[in-house]
Amino acid sequence: MNKILVMILALLSAACSQTGASQEPTAILLANLDLEPLLLEDGDLPADFKGAQIRHTIKEAPFSELPPAAQAIVQEIDGYSQDTSNFVYILLYEDLDDLQEAFEQLVSKSFKFTEEAEQIDGIGEQAQFEKDEFAFHYIPYEKVAFTRCNALVYIETSTDTLNYARRLDARLKETICQKIKTGWSTLAENFRDVGETASLPAVPKSEKQETHLE
Repeated sequence: MNKILVMILALLSAACSQTGASQEPTAILLANLDLEPLLLEDGDLPADFKGAQIRHTIKEAPFSELPPAAQAIVQEIDGYSQDTSNFVYILLYEDLDDLQEAFEQLVSKSFKFTEEAEQIDGIGEQAQFEKDEFAFHYIPYEKVAFTRCNALVYIETSTDTLNYARRLDARLKETICQKIKTGWSTLAENFRDVGETASLPAVPKSEKQETHLE
């Protein structure tokens, strides 16, 4: 048993030292993924919406109260009205139990969503959507939270929120999900190359869920 444990640790250490995100185990991979190019693309929102400040530290509630993430990023989006706030948040979790806890806490225990929110299909693995109004300004806005593989996403914009969410979800599926799948496949190959009969470490649930990637 000790020999098997040593071999597993050695392989994980070797994987961490190799170049290329696809060679890294999940925790290291998630922390080093470049999320900025995924945040906002032309066509996500109307042309007068422009990406603004990007932060990698999230101190505001309720996100600061969620389980700690391997990586977190938020981008502010300038819209056509100074009276509205537009944001996209992405938090990456190594532990899928933490991911689920964060999603449930965000949609059911925070001020971001009320009992008027509804579950929707076609975005992520689970998604919650709600229309609301900015206090005092009575300007409508929309918000959606969803999960995809190891990512928790929250979007808040004054228009086209669901279109934006679908497009971002597709990008996450093509990048994060695929990179995680590739990373674990590489670990499997490393174990086979050793020629031992040791068992592989447990594959994250998201890997099992994404074997049907298109």
